[in-house]
Amino acid sequence: MQVIVNGAINGLVIAVLGLAFQLVYLPTKVFHVALGAIFAAAPFFALALLNIGWSVPMALLGALVLATALSLLCEWSTHAPISRHRGSFTAHFVSSLGIYIIIVQALTLNWGADLKVIRQGIDPVTFVGDVVLTATQWWKVGGCIGILVAFYLWLRFTRMGLQFRGLADNPNELALRGYNIAWLRYVAFGVSGAMVGAAALMVARDTGFFPHGGLQELMLAIVAAIIGGRQSFVGPVIGGFILGIARMEIEWYISSRWIDIATFVVLTLFLLLRPNGIIVRKARLEAEQAS
Repeated sequence: MQVIVNGAINGLVIAVLGLAFQLVYLPTKVFHVALGAIFAAAPFFALALLNIGWSVPMALLGALVLATALSLLCEWSTHAPISRHRGSFTAHFVSSLGIYIIIVQALTLNWGADLKVIRQGIDPVTFVGDVVLTATQWWKVGGCIGILVAFYLWLRFTRMGLQFRGLADNPNELALRGYNIAWLRYVAFGVSGAMVGAAALMVARDTGFFPHGGLQELMLAIVAAIIGGRQSFVGPVIGGFILGIARMEIEWYISSRWIDIATFVVLTLFLLLRPNGIIVRKARLEAEQAS
């Protein structure tokens, strides 16, 4: 039971990251690789603010704001101009990869490549039956569930959420109806950056952080989005749970050296047997062609 619980908690973090990636990719078709750098940068932002005397809550809030701003900067400086010039998927991908490299190298030059921690002292634990949960795990559970619930309530019950679903379904028709597509794209990048920043801070409190740590988390987010369903906002959450539990089971019963191999074996099987993922959503012909 302990293994399943730990896997489910890790799956919640992967679910948030997968949803953050899907949040940009589904409506804009931008492969937002720079999210890996934002994941890496958020804890360093918090550490810098703590070092200049900010309180812990204010430093965490400031790091979230900076992570959001960094994601918005990616859209303003790179992806929006490329889209205005009708740039290709490859142009977006290479540009985002370049942003990732620049940010990671800047973090390495400024803070070094060694592992750093935010939490000081021993993490308190609580017992729920035979299951042991640390305070950090409780933060992960509460934070991730809060993020997911807030997002789906916003997506389902707000006017902007309805417009955002329209952007994901058919951006051309939404533009013809007079809606501000550029503004909705900024919403996608901003919310995605905030989600990734929050997940990064939770992970950093648990296992520490270093400049190159965002790449693996980004890969897990992409795999979760693919196996869960590339045309759905629910799919990455399901994919994240599957990955989290599967990776923990393999680490516990086989070896930690096999978890990355197993992850991409699962991805390969889905691409061969169910390429559209677990959740397959039917769309109109023009929307399918646009994707």
